[in-house]
Amino acid sequence: MKKILIVQSVKNAVGGVWFVNEALARAFQQKGYQVSFLHIRVKNGEKELHVPADVKEFVINREDAWEITPYSQSIQTIKKGHLVQGICQIQQSRKARKKLQLDFEKAKAYIRKNQFDFIITSQYQVLDGIPEEFYSRCAHVVHTSFQQSYSHKGTKEMLMKYNGKVQYVWLSEASCKLAKEAGFLRSTYIYNPIRIACTDCDVNEKANHMVTLARFSSEKNLSDMMEIAEAVCQKYPTWSLHIYGDGELKPQLKEIEKQCKYVTLHPLTNQPEEVLKKSKIYLCTSSYEGFPMGMLEAYACKTFVVSYDFGESAKEVVEQGKCGYLVEAQNKEAFKQTLENVINNEENMNQLAENAYCYAQDFQIDQILSKWIALMNQMEKENIYEN
Repeated sequence: MKKILIVQSVKNAVGGVWFVNEALARAFQQKGYQVSFLHIRVKNGEKELHVPADVKEFVINREDAWEITPYSQSIQTIKKGHLVQGICQIQQSRKARKKLQLDFEKAKAYIRKNQFDFIITSQYQVLDGIPEEFYSRCAHVVHTSFQQSYSHKGTKEMLMKYNGKVQYVWLSEASCKLAKEAGFLRSTYIYNPIRIACTDCDVNEKANHMVTLARFSSEKNLSDMMEIAEAVCQKYPTWSLHIYGDGELKPQLKEIEKQCKYVTLHPLTNQPEEVLKKSKIYLCTSSYEGFPMGMLEAYACKTFVVSYDFGESAKEVVEQGKCGYLVEAQNKEAFKQTLENVINNEENMNQLAENAYCYAQDFQIDQILSKWIALMNQMEKENIYEN
């Protein structure tokens, strides 16, 4: 029985990365693989997430927070005239980084002890916790677009550091192509699987709901979404927007909600299928996305998409005029007009829903898992050849 390890920076970080890793773990397990999770740390105050039954789990450090104050922030503190405070921040950051490196050494020891056949990593920092002799067995999934990764200093440095050593897995063909053009030749792409099976439903029985499932973070631009939806629903008062999620911007978004008549914030849901089956339109106002799972799950429930153009993978996710519509990024007026146009054409809405449902078939877990198994077998053959 082959042993697969999924490494995460934080055990209980709610979001798309966790949902994908959980789905892969279940699918691998059902195919007879032994699956384990290795978490470097735990995020205090967050909801405890549970791995699938019979999946092993190990946490390196339950005491220290994952977040470390960047040196750049300390320098800004000094520039503002707070010399002592800035120096203290630098000293604390150095101590925290040393502790994190010790955690990575413990992670390496855990991996060596258990001799895993295949390793999947999801956050670039945890690559420092992979032993060198296991690089050829490691597939690092970049859960965002290539351009976004390459424009972020820390991510770019780590991509360069491990270039040619581990296998990079991108979430779209477009990202993979750009990565190879930039010199990351050991790259491939595998789409994210959706958590739910394609579920047939009667579009005409859906409520006039717009919906999104998202982390409440800045790149999602949820304040834009709330403003757009509120303006549209004022013209079409039988419609409403329902946002499901959680995150650091929750207090700010709750304040905006107070000013809205047609927008409601809901807690994170563990039953996305029930929510999506009731909704007609899925909204996305993100500045960037890797390969957004929420949209694909919406398709599986006959819910089409209206979205900002979020970058290189957008056209692979949203077939323009077939599964939904892409709108120029940050163009709120164009987004409003697009929504009004689709609301005014019920026949078109029904056709978009049917097209979306058909497109979702390509993202079922069985199809995605077969690509992972093929990659794993390929890497194993290459490793044997190299040795």
